[in-house]
Amino acid sequence: MIPISLADGFFIYLILGIGMVFGLWAYYDFRDKNLYQAERSKTVYHCVKCGKIYADKMGVKQSNCPRCKFKNTHLQF
Repeated sequence: MIPISLADGFFIYLILGIGMVFGLWAYYDFRDKNLYQAERSKTVYHCVKCGKIYADKMGVKQSNCPRCKFKNTHLQF
């Protein structure tokens, strides 16, 4: 068995704990980025004819309302 002092053992335990927290943070950040990328890349529209608020693909300048099929431009904040 390898003799380890109390200070060395505490340091190794601390480094492993920080590494585990960093690993979990990186895993969940990568997972959420992939899961929610489609939602983040949508543009919000407001239909001036029927009042429905809906989302469509980003980069489209005009979109048809899903309720009344009226062509609307995207909201600008």
